[in-house]
Amino acid sequence: MPTQRSEAFATAMVNERTFAPKGQPPPDARDNPTVSPNEVSEWLALFGPEPETKPRPARRPTPPPAPAPSAKDKKKKEEDDDLAEWFRLFGYKE
Repeated sequence: MPTQRSEAFATAMVNERTFAPKGQPPPDARDNPTVSPNEVSEWLALFGPEPETKPRPARRPTPPPAPAPSAKDKKKKEEDDDLAEWFRLFGYKE
């Protein structure tokens, strides 16, 4: 495979670059196809009319996320969980 230096490649890219003419390009007919009334009738005969859809219900706003527990709260929960585990192990009923 032949190689070339990046400087030579960049120069070739700039020199060989062609620019589109100024102004808007002509519209592509495929972007806006026309369908005759006969074609519409044929499609409706094949697939039937488009079913009516009910509007979607409005989405309920999501509640804001709960604040993250602080280190103090985490430690307290761990202590409470440890205590509950010890009570369970020794058969203590609340």
